[in-house]
Formats: sequence, structure tokens, C-alpha cells
Amino acid sequence: MRIIKNLVTYSVGDILSKGILLMVSPILTRIFTLQQYGTIPLFMALWGIISVLQYGAMGVSYPIFMAQTNDVLERERIRITGTIVALFAFFLVWISFFLISMTTSYVINYVHTTRSELLFFLFGLIPTSVVCWGTYVFRFQHLALPYVRITLINKVLSVLVAVPFLFLVPEKDRLVVFLIIVFLVNMLSILWMIREFRLSKLDFISMSLFDGKLAKKMISYGIRFIPSMILYSGTASIDRILVGYFASNVEVGILGLALQLSAGVLMVKSWFSLVWDAHLIEWIATKDPKVYMPKLRHTLTLVTLSFFSLVLLSKLWSQHVVDILYPESYQEIGDFIPLIALSGAISVLTLIAVATAIIENTPKYRIRIHSFAFVVNITAGIILIPRIGIEGAIYGTMLSELAILVSWIVIGKYLLKNLQISWSISILVGLFTLLFISFYQLGSIINTLVDQLCLTVLLVAGVAFLVYKNKYYLLLK
Repeated sequence: MRIIKNLVTYSVGDILSKGILLMVSPILTRIFTLQQYGTIPLFMALWGIISVLQYGAMGVSYPIFMAQTNDVLERERIRITGTIVALFAFFLVWISFFLISMTTSYVINYVHTTRSELLFFLFGLIPTSVVCWGTYVFRFQHLALPYVRITLINKVLSVLVAVPFLFLVPEKDRLVVFLIIVFLVNMLSILWMIREFRLSKLDFISMSLFDGKLAKKMISYGIRFIPSMILYSGTASIDRILVGYFASNVEVGILGLALQLSAGVLMVKSWFSLVWDAHLIEWIATKDPKVYMPKLRHTLTLVTLSFFSLVLLSKLWSQHVVDILYPESYQEIGDFIPLIALSGAISVLTLIAVATAIIENTPKYRIRIHSFAFVVNITAGIILIPRIGIEGAIYGTMLSELAILVSWIVIGKYLLKNLQISWSISILVGLFTLLFISFYQLGSIINTLVDQLCLTVLLVAGVAFLVYKNKYYLLLK
């Protein structure tokens, strides 16, 4: 029942945070110029590549080391040691990025921003990254409520506080004022995070539990993942970077809003990931395939039915949302949302396929897989973006996610041979989904509204029937 409780908590929190931000986004698209609206996504794309270094690979080492023991004291030592190393590494990376960005003109010229906007974006990374690590720790303690409360303050409250002030300043100053207010409010979220740790009877930092030898082992293990992490991060960010290079901040802003509006799949993916990572580690920690293999098989089928259904729903309804909420200059976003959602669904399947590496406890294949995916993404982007624009970047991301998934399937099934589960249903459902979103036109059966309602009812009822008939819901108990 803990899975259900945490999943519901994460879901409600995510719906609140993303729902509020979605409601605010039509206001922001009217307050900011198209150029300003695209500046923050482009900032984040650049930081996204650097940010893989920010915790000294503790994001990888921490769950792996936690999966190797059930001893409470040892897990506490791993948590504290990982936290201290992560924060120390973050400040080293941040100082380096700050000095390079502020003493040269590379970032300012590429993003087409001002020095003051860049300065307060950089300051804002401090509370955001510190709080992000704190919430990461809460996930593996199965403490969903503190995670949600901190996230709402850090991601939502700061934006809500900033918006009213934007009406009081000239248009050219709005972005820097927004960044200043977000930074100040997010600094308060650090204090709230420390409060949550105390209420949960946990220490955020305790030098008495820091283990230097353990830190060296965790760093030594995690550092092997850094090249693959850089490549994966590059794969995740290269779409916006290439759009910024071949087009402008305007197109980056449109792509960023399309990603935000693809919440149906991406938000549920986030919920699933928040719960899945912690429980997968506990299942594998039993060292018993009879325990974790049936759970992995059932999870794969449940995820396939759920996430590809969300992609189909996004095809049916996304254009209406865009038409209602956003100015005419953003209307093309409706065509992009189902494609982004499909990439999200593919990446969720990878969360299951990558279990093969956790079972084997090896970083051996990651850099090869992420190198391959990076090459696929950047090649597709360079070829397609100049020809078809933003859609080319989306296809590049989709192909890279597919390359990662197929690679892990092959490794688990044929090389390591420790993940013998069938992917046939997932492949067939995925192909059907791709064909549907590519060729179906709204209203081509009867009329737009009738098509939407009938297909939505048929889809939801069909998935619910299959889940109930095969008792996949028992996985959540």
C-alpha cells in the first residue's frame, strides 16, 4: 500500500505544481516577449549539460550503494556521505560555470541576453540545486509529503510571487525582475527543506556520520558514469541548443512551452519515476529473481498500456487546449505535443529496461549507449531542423530515446541475459500509437467532438478492462 500512497501523493503534488504553472503560462506568454520567453529554456539547456557534474555523480552512486545493504545505520552513513559529497561537488561546478559565464561573452552572445539576466539566473541555480538534492534524498526515504511541500515552494510559489511584480516594470526589465524574485523566494525554500528534515527526524548534514573511505568508494564508482551522464544530458538538451543555433530564442520558447504542455505523459512519467526508482532498488536488493522478475514483467505491461494511452489522448485533445489558452503565435504547439508525449512514453519503458544494469551492478554499457543516442540525436537534429524546424528537434529526441531503449533491451535479453521479459506487446502498441498520431485527422470518422468523446471512452474503458482482467493493479499493493 505504500506504493499507492506515495504515488497518489506525488501525483497530487505534481498536478498542483504543473497545473498552477500551466495556468500561469498563458499570462507569462503575454507578459514576456517571445524572445524573453525563450531565454530561460535556453539557459536551462546550457546548464543541463553542465549539471550532470553538479553532484559529483552521487545521483548514480547513492541508489546503487543503497541497494547493496538493508542495514539501517549503513544506509544512514551512505545518505549523509553522499549528501556532503554532492553539495561540495555542486559548489565547485557552480563556481566554475559562474566564472566562465560572467568573465566571457560566450553565453551572453549565444542566448542573446543581458549580463544582469545571466547573473540572477546563475544565482537562482544555488537554491534550486541544493533543494533538488534534498528532495532526491526524501524520495529514497519514501517520504513523499516533504518532497511535495518543498517542490511546491521551490517551483511554484516563487513564480506566483514574481508574476504580480512584472506588471509594475517596463517590458525590457521584466525578465531580470522575474529572475531576482524567483531567486529570493527559492532561498527561503532551503530553510523550509531543513525544517522538513528535522520534522522527519533526519539530519541533512552530519559530519559525525561522514565516512571518508565510503566517500572515495562512491566517488570512484560514480565517476565512471560521468561520461555517459554528460552524453545523456546532452541528448536531453541538444534539441533546444540546436533550435537556438539554427533558429532563435523564439523557437526555443515555443519548444519549451510544447514540452510543458506535454504534461499528460511527462507528468505521469515523473510520478512513476519518483516511486519506481526506490522500489526497484528494494526488489533487486533481495537478490532473488523470483521476487523481482514477475514484478518487472507486470510493470512493463501496465506501463505500456497506461503511457501509450496517454499519448493517444494527447492526440485527441491537445490542440483544443492550445487554441483556448494561448496567443495565435503559439498555435503550432498542438502538433508537437503528441510527438513529445510519445518520446516520453518510450523513455518510461527505458526505466524498466535499465534494470539489467542495476541487477548486474555494472556501469559498463552506459557510455556506449548514451554515445550512440547522442550521435543519433545530434545527427537527426542537424539534418532535420534546418528543413522542418522545431519538429525536426522533436524527432531527433524521439529517435535517441528509442536508441537507448533498444540498446538496453538487447543487453538485458541477449548479452547479460538477466532480464528475460517479452517486449512484443510494447513494440506493437508503440507502433500503433505512432501510426495513429501520424495519420489520424480529428473529425475524419464522424466529426471532431464525437470522434474525441467516443475514442476517449473506448480507449479508457479498454485499458481499464485489461488492467482489471489481468489483475495488474495487484502490483501496486
